[in-house]
Amino acid sequence: MLGHVIKSRAEETPEQVAISVEGHHLTYAEFQATIELMSDRIARLPVPLPSAATLFRLHPCDAWAAMIVMRGCGIDTSATDDPALLDALPFDRPLVIYANKAPATGGDIDIAEPAPPGVASQALARDGAHHLISSGSTGGLKVLRMDPRAELAVAEARAALFSFSAETCFHIGGFGLWTAAGYKFPLAVWAAGGRVVIDRRPDFTNRFVEEGVDQAFLLPDQLDAFVNRCGENALPISGPRVITSGGFTSPATVESAVSCVTDRLTNIYTATEVNRTILIANHAGDPTEFAWLEPAPGAEVEIVDEEDQPSGEGQLRIRLSPGDCQGYVGAAPNEVFRGSWFYPGDLAARRDDGRIRLLDRADATIILNGQKRAASPLEDAIRNQLAVSAVCLFSGQRRGGAAKIVLALESAAPPDEQTICAALSVLPSGHDVSVSCLPTFPRTTGGINKIRQEALRRMLFKKLDMNG
Repeated sequence: MLGHVIKSRAEETPEQVAISVEGHHLTYAEFQATIELMSDRIARLPVPLPSAATLFRLHPCDAWAAMIVMRGCGIDTSATDDPALLDALPFDRPLVIYANKAPATGGDIDIAEPAPPGVASQALARDGAHHLISSGSTGGLKVLRMDPRAELAVAEARAALFSFSAETCFHIGGFGLWTAAGYKFPLAVWAAGGRVVIDRRPDFTNRFVEEGVDQAFLLPDQLDAFVNRCGENALPISGPRVITSGGFTSPATVESAVSCVTDRLTNIYTATEVNRTILIANHAGDPTEFAWLEPAPGAEVEIVDEEDQPSGEGQLRIRLSPGDCQGYVGAAPNEVFRGSWFYPGDLAARRDDGRIRLLDRADATIILNGQKRAASPLEDAIRNQLAVSAVCLFSGQRRGGAAKIVLALESAAPPDEQTICAALSVLPSGHDVSVSCLPTFPRTTGGINKIRQEALRRMLFKKLDMNG
């Protein structure tokens, strides 16, 4: 388990920095001391041991320390910064641990919702599991249990895939312990003896210089912001490796990153439900090839049609391993878990060379000339031409039955009409298109900050008096 890894590192390389949070640094020795202090504080809590605990708005150092201690006691853990989720999580009266003053390292904690007598866990004979929280593409809450038995092996495999070492300084941004990136990447870095940088401040790019960051994880929109800030401020950043996710990083963003910051770009595709990286591509000169990924070592993926038969284009599915999630906690069996396969709900295409490109969500299609078309490639092309933050395309009908396309733009100011007309040339001619420009799209509140497609669709269709 992770606690044993940190303790070993504290003995072998006590002065090596393990974690940096917005200017506050802990060496492995100090990280271990924080864990021991947290263990003492938790042992003194005047309640019986619960079966589950939620870490609420803790300083990241304290959150990691509390998680390690709790799980070592056989207690399952979860974490959140959202008070609305405290009652929504599917746990029976969990212990809630929160900072009782301004967040500060040192186990400064308090409790709420103690477990009643008699629930003191029979789980002490086992390691506790950590739970991740995902909103998914629909915005619905999903809780996933990470198998503690697979944790260390998975972390070591991820460290090997991304060449983490004791010299690695990895920037994870502001991703919290409830997100896949905020949980899985630090485990892998610490398994290799490296350093994790967590920073939620707007000027996070400055940390690349101050902390000597050599690797980072950024979502595509964060990569855009990173490139823009580096260009504006002429930051002396020396070619860090940037890992981005989702499969939809545009060629224009790749070109800008290469010219301004680094050509060490890695594109990955994964899912919270699956412990391994599924698809991966490294930048090799052609920005248009960056979206074509190959299966990562140990990953088995297929593209299938509506009859679940192998196809060149269709829905992606991933072979589950014993350490992967087999369902959602507290939820009825879900059709995305079918036998030994997980269906993440993404459409994809496979080339003759075996490389795979993500096209769209399976439920995010538009009707053009009576045919279903994946919206994402069209949205990417329009977004690149208009230079806006995000683009969503929807198809529907006017009240009279005439087909209509709705183009939603996320931008502080609308592009001029001529530029919009030029961008719409990617759509087949003859369509009635309405354009709506919004300063911000509705988004989920989780770490991934996904666009709430259905909420946006309903809002626009009501405004235009359209049928869905």
